[in-house]
Amino acid sequence: MKRYLLLGLLTLGVLGLILGGYYLRHRGGNGGGQVVLPNGSSTGGGGRTDEINKGGGSLEILAQNSKLVIANLVRNYFVDESGNVILIQPDGQIVGVAGKETMVLSSADLGNLIEAAFSADGKMILVKFGDSRYPQTSIFDIGNKTWKPVDLKIQSAAWAPRGRELGYLARGNKAAVLGTWDLSQSKTKPKEVTTLHIRDMDLWWVRPEEILLVQRGSHEVESSVWGFNWTKKTLRPVFEDQLGLETLWSEDGSLALEMAGGQLNLEDLKNGSSKRLAFLTLPSKCAFDTEIIKTATSTASASSKKAKTVPAVEKILLCAVPADANQLNGHTLPDDYYKKTFFTEDSFYKIRLADGAISKIFEGGTIDATNLKRVGQKLFFINRYDSKLYALTLE
Repeated sequence: MKRYLLLGLLTLGVLGLILGGYYLRHRGGNGGGQVVLPNGSSTGGGGRTDEINKGGGSLEILAQNSKLVIANLVRNYFVDESGNVILIQPDGQIVGVAGKETMVLSSADLGNLIEAAFSADGKMILVKFGDSRYPQTSIFDIGNKTWKPVDLKIQSAAWAPRGRELGYLARGNKAAVLGTWDLSQSKTKPKEVTTLHIRDMDLWWVRPEEILLVQRGSHEVESSVWGFNWTKKTLRPVFEDQLGLETLWSEDGSLALEMAGGQLNLEDLKNGSSKRLAFLTLPSKCAFDTEIIKTATSTASASSKKAKTVPAVEKILLCAVPADANQLNGHTLPDDYYKKTFFTEDSFYKIRLADGAISKIFEGGTIDATNLKRVGQKLFFINRYDSKLYALTLE
């Protein structure tokens, strides 16, 4: 991986890439310890290997307070603060859901949908489709219900954490082009930032000043994650040379859930500490979130003997965890999971990141949950058993 990256940045004229800079995966004793699931969390049998009911009828969900959002198949989705849903189907058609009302926003049948990503505000969708060797890329404007073809040979792309700016990696004449494109204005054009001699990379834009270049994980090949600073035009290593690497990032990029070598770790990149989680699930089956809690404070008015309560924000992790604790250990991860050689039966847990306390949210059932998103008191997810969107009501 280093060979590819050290050959890059041809247009920068800068030889110092800060490759010897700080390495955030510090595993010192101060950040150690384990987070353990409550006793009795291993309740299921072996994982299913049959993909049941895909695309047909209604799948019986055994979890409490669950609801099928829409009967359509779903590849990706966005939920706004009011609970309105926009989804894109595997054939590329785009549908809006508001309460019990549905509306087709785009009926264009794109055939083989490869990838779909929503902008941070949910107003635009980047779509890759067609032949996976020579894919086409277009951007759908939800407000105008119009498609905008992209002339760039996009390899991977990621939306900025705010606004409608796109970071992209495109195929160039001699090297890959890393650039940005501000789509908040109709007449703006893509802006090349640098060139890199890399391939098979995904992008994850976690902070305004930095985009992550993520080598696709496999149990057979070591993978790495690098951070590129847009302003300084420098690269730094984040995770290096890990087998079976898969990551999930918090909204501000300070926390990462990292699976590698059959272990799941919570990385506090801000403080340089690491905690190994004593349960195993894939990062794609989790979501970082926050909760507002009331805490007592010693500050009280002179006329009152009661301590005041003030709201505080607490960071949490929501995860769908296979009911059988040994289920994932019997497979090559993450490869087998994404090849759909097996399916899990999940229960849902909340992990409080301040102290590692874990509580079960829902007992599972015929649920193999991915792409979790919490909005208000609902936890949305796509069930791999039928590729449909569900929502759990949180109590």
